[in-house]
Amino acid sequence: MAKNKQERNKEKRADSKKPLTAAVSIKYIPVICALLLLILVFVFFLNKFLHIQDDAFITFRYVKNFTANNGLVFNVGERVEGYTNFLWLVVLIALNYVKFNYAEYAGYLSSFFGILILIVIFLISRQIDKNAGKSSSGISLNLIPVFLLVFSPSIAYWAVSGMESMLFIFLFLSALYFYFKKDNRTSINYYTPVFLALAALTRPEGIYLWGIIYLHKFIGVQFSRKEIFSKNNLIEVAIFLMPVLMHTTFRLFYYGYLFPNTFYAKTSFDSTSLQAGLLYFRVFCQDYLLYGFVLVLPLFLLTKKEYRGEVTLFFTIVAFYSLYVISIGGDMLPLHRFWLPILPIIYIYFGKSLVAILALMT
Repeated sequence: MAKNKQERNKEKRADSKKPLTAAVSIKYIPVICALLLLILVFVFFLNKFLHIQDDAFITFRYVKNFTANNGLVFNVGERVEGYTNFLWLVVLIALNYVKFNYAEYAGYLSSFFGILILIVIFLISRQIDKNAGKSSSGISLNLIPVFLLVFSPSIAYWAVSGMESMLFIFLFLSALYFYFKKDNRTSINYYTPVFLALAALTRPEGIYLWGIIYLHKFIGVQFSRKEIFSKNNLIEVAIFLMPVLMHTTFRLFYYGYLFPNTFYAKTSFDSTSLQAGLLYFRVFCQDYLLYGFVLVLPLFLLTKKEYRGEVTLFFTIVAFYSLYVISIGGDMLPLHRFWLPILPIIYIYFGKSLVAILALMT
């Protein structure tokens, strides 16, 4: 049967796009190769830092007791929530049930999530450019934050630790990626609250980060009061709250407390904690942010209208999260563990600001 005119026109349009698609694919090959090379370098560093952090054995003890039918406890017969990584604990329990040595594979699994983080920050950086209307010609520049993170010793150190840090960071960054990718006004963004809920089940800070992101969504995106309580927004909030409230209910009934035991044991919110937190922040700026220069330079992007929405979220996250870490006195473990969730986005916006400033100078 002869094709009608409309079908022939469709075929012509499809044929005209084929060379362009092929050209774009070829253009991405060097970038993909560079990303893979950075991942290989990262794997090399992982082998240099190979270890299991002492605190990981706390989680291992809970896994051992649970799988021995002694309950989710550290000491048999004593219900104390001495962990702050519920989802990671569940993952290790699942590994044990499928006959994997959880103590051995915890390091491999956390390293795997460390590699995924490198891919996700590249995707976030690329998505920010897309939102700003930038062409794909500068896609290789989105490797800047990946490069900076690969050569930051803390990420490799904690990636092999067997702890939950990399899973938490991956979930948080994935939530950010889908937050930037979706239209936050007209459609339901299912992925962001799901990833944030999983992050909150992994670390308590996930609840705080959810609050920061949705504060930006409801204020920064400039919803009217009526729109804030729209059906779409209420569904997103419910998606996050349901698993978090279920976990909180379990905690209250099983352990008898609203927060993990470590919150009551380590957090004081007094002047001593504040001083320790400020020192923790100062050393982090000194070691990874060129005494704060890396953190301040992205202020330049506020002059760029196309980046303003994402930049305001960046500074909101950094400011509120930093206040949280400082107020609890930082962390006693080495290599800036508590700063790792925001370090990738600091590097992303530092890279964007460098590119924007260099473009003005040329």
